[in-house]
Amino acid sequence: MKYLCTCICTCTCCIGTLLILFGFSSLEATEFGLNYSWISKTINPKVKENGLYFIGIGHSFIKFPKTVQTIEFSEERSANRPPIESRTSDGLEVTLEISFQYILNPEKIYDLYNTYGPKYDLVFQNIAINILTEEATKYTAYNFFMDRGKIKDDFQNELNKNFEKICFSNIQFLQLRKVNLPILFEESIQESEVKKQDIQKAQAEQNKVKIEIDTKIKAAEFQKDVIINKADGEAKAIIKQNDAYVESLLKMQDMQTLAYKNLKESLGFSNKDLLDFMKMKIVKEYDGDNDIYFGLNGVKERKKDDL
Repeated sequence: MKYLCTCICTCTCCIGTLLILFGFSSLEATEFGLNYSWISKTINPKVKENGLYFIGIGHSFIKFPKTVQTIEFSEERSANRPPIESRTSDGLEVTLEISFQYILNPEKIYDLYNTYGPKYDLVFQNIAINILTEEATKYTAYNFFMDRGKIKDDFQNELNKNFEKICFSNIQFLQLRKVNLPILFEESIQESEVKKQDIQKAQAEQNKVKIEIDTKIKAAEFQKDVIINKADGEAKAIIKQNDAYVESLLKMQDMQTLAYKNLKESLGFSNKDLLDFMKMKIVKEYDGDNDIYFGLNGVKERKKDDL
């Protein structure tokens, strides 16, 4: 009897321990969780993040990703749906391969589950298709060919605006992977772009030649100014040099005149005596290299090479 009681107590403890252990549940670092009771079929609206929790027997976590999620519409096998088909504002068919990344708003996890249930991602795909299909109709085929960057940004902004309101999440990134337009249209646009590039190339070559010509003209004008300035400087230098020479020569003549005047007055020479004195001085100082001659205007010296 005593052994039976011991066994019952042991079993009861084990069962209790197991029940307590079953009341624990954990969430990874990449997960949110809502506490769901299988017994009462109710959900606690408070969102739990990563960690180990005792949530009670008969309870479990409904888990949601905390990380960025991707939805893709393309021809790839891993894509969620095939490419989106729509029409441009000018009536041409257009097929879009698009992918985007979203992240759930942790404060709206309870509302998300109550609104869309556990298959909310399928609802997200349908909503995105409707929004992007309608948004594509706002642009011409030429816009899709030339302004894909702007269209991509517009798609992302419009998608994010709607996902914030009705999908309780935020769009992080969007990729406009591929745009397929009718072949004839793409060929005509490509041909047109080639012609535009040829025109731009010719204009660039024309501008290049114009710049080269302008550069040569400016260089010639600069060289002209340099030559003129140099010639002007040389002319001014010669004039100043001549002026200085003339001035020095005049001063020398004035000094000689004054000297002869003083000599004449001090010695009492007549004009004839002074001329005779000057002749004698010239003859005395003659070195023999040059010829000298006397004229009515006075004494002059002439080099032999000048004969």
